Amino acid sequence: RWRAVAESANDIELMHEHTQVWVQFVDLLEQVVDLLGDETVSLSAFENILEAGLLQVDLGLTPATVDEVLVGQVDRTRTGPVKAVLVLGLNEGQFPAAPAEATVLSESDRRLLQRGAIELSSMPERRLLNEEFLGYRAMTAASDQIYLSRSINSAKGDAIGASRFWRRLERMFPTARIAFAPTATATPSAIEKISTARQLTISLMDWVKELGPQTVAKNSGAHQAYVQLYCWMQKEDQFCASPVFRTAWASLQYQNIARLHPDTVSRLFPSPLSTTVSELESLATCPFKHFIDYGLQLQRRDDRQQVSGLDLGSIYHSVMHRMVQNLVRSQQCWNDLTDQQKINMMMLAVEHIGHKLRGEIMLSTARNRYLLQRIEKTLRQIIDTQTTTEARGKFRPGYANLKFGKGETLGELVIPTISGREIRLHGMVDRVDIDESTQGFTVIDYRLGQRKLELDEIYYGLTIQLMTLLLVVEENSEKLYGNRLLPAAALYMRMRRPLADVDHPGEAPLMTEAEYHLKPKPRGIIDQEFLQAIDSRLASGKTSEVVNVTLNKDGETKKAASSDAANHEQILALLHHVKSMLSNTADRIFDGEISIAPYSMGNKTPCAQCDLRSICRFDSRGYRFLEKLRREDVLNEVVDNLQMKQSTKDE
Repeated sequence: RWRAVAESANDIELMHEHTQVWVQFVDLLEQVVDLLGDETVSLSAFENILEAGLLQVDLGLTPATVDEVLVGQVDRTRTGPVKAVLVLGLNEGQFPAAPAEATVLSESDRRLLQRGAIELSSMPERRLLNEEFLGYRAMTAASDQIYLSRSINSAKGDAIGASRFWRRLERMFPTARIAFAPTATATPSAIEKISTARQLTISLMDWVKELGPQTVAKNSGAHQAYVQLYCWMQKEDQFCASPVFRTAWASLQYQNIARLHPDTVSRLFPSPLSTTVSELESLATCPFKHFIDYGLQLQRRDDRQQVSGLDLGSIYHSVMHRMVQNLVRSQQCWNDLTDQQKINMMMLAVEHIGHKLRGEIMLSTARNRYLLQRIEKTLRQIIDTQTTTEARGKFRPGYANLKFGKGETLGELVIPTISGREIRLHGMVDRVDIDESTQGFTVIDYRLGQRKLELDEIYYGLTIQLMTLLLVVEENSEKLYGNRLLPAAALYMRMRRPLADVDHPGEAPLMTEAEYHLKPKPRGIIDQEFLQAIDSRLASGKTSEVVNVTLNKDGETKKAASSDAANHEQILALLHHVKSMLSNTADRIFDGEISIAPYSMGNKTPCAQCDLRSICRFDSRGYRFLEKLRREDVLNEVVDNLQMKQSTKDE
């Protein structure tokens, strides 16, 4: 009836609009029938279904005053002179189209066959001539006006050049006006198209999600239209009471905080919980990753046929363990052995590991055997470095591959939690060096690459492995050594040398010089009272060649922010803080925390190296932000906390 009324009133545009709306509305109802069938829905649900479907309706009306609009490809359209022509796609490779040569026949082959009266598809030069003809016909079809159009960028955002037709016409008509169509993001078209409550809600939600809660206030001046719409929406009680608003807007405030049921926790993580420091670090890094690895215990697919970085790290660790164990058994140190004895010891260890690792994978291919030779060369450099370092100080290898846990040399490290539960840690210390004259010990953790001990990561419980190993040896020193030992240092020892930049090859130290072997310094934390025992040549106003420490003229350590030195009180306070972090992190496990909440501190986040992104589908707006702390601030904070706790206990 509406269509008939519009037609009788000679309103051709409205008549066509009613026609298109009717066709698309009937199509929508047919889709509803196909999807829902005989299912009964409420009136409000049916309204939402119709509204969602009508949002997808597009109307395309031809201007009623135009006699005819013809749309077609330039090589298929046959028409006489017209008043105006719009030519699209004048981009490089599109119009004229680049000739595609997808045949095994060359152009000379085609000419030879053509002489034999064998019909083939057009040759490249013929297709180029055809494109020129099509361009001529497109440009000369209009009697009044011609509009030319091209894209500046592709769908991926890459720049696209103009075709030679476009450039030729620019030279022919230098005064022709060139207009740039604005992009969709450059115009407020989204606001202008809002016509329903659902569209308003969705547009405001997109605006809030794009800006984030921390930047809405800062950028409100640039988005006054959205701000005013938001303010209007909050004042309209009828709008806020609509089911669309209540359902959609509440999703912005949803917090994805997941916890396991206490019964599930008691089955997965019973108290006392036998665990490792790596497991506790995993929860501090991201609770969901901890749940996947240690709760569900999902296994990664191991289809590697080549040696990976993980395998190389395992080889270096295993070889170093065997060699240092041999030194400890024979009550020797590196400087007691000749060069040939060191090489023989290393070769035996490498050969043993090569046969043992992943079904002799190191011996399976020429590439892997070459890697094994490179490993031998690197290990020689490691031995030379340790020999040179050992000669500078008093510490000597005391224990290697020292395991702690139930039934091991050292017992479990038992940590009671604040909630009254308990964890029992087990693991392994790569190496313990002892200086009998000072009754001090150092804990050494082998690392393939460079690793610096970041104290703010210790403060938040992200990296507590090394300090926990120091704590384990300190608490078991009497059982281990017979006397109480003092923690002198906890160090990461780099096993693979980095490449170094020099201005001239002549400035590089020779491999026979001590400077070369001392270049890769171990990093960690060192009690300044044991500096002379670690580097006997360290003097006032000098920088140690063995560790990352510099003394001023008064003999005190300087550059506290970058130095690895600390006083005895600070190290004890840091150990106490680590013990507290172990307890607090364990309680988070017992409380069933499994949220997808990776940390973000400065430019560091665990997501870049995580292989669980396909499972968690993490939204980058949900990071757990941690403040970056300076080294001296962390040390002062843990000392103050320990003093406060001791003061409270005394009272």
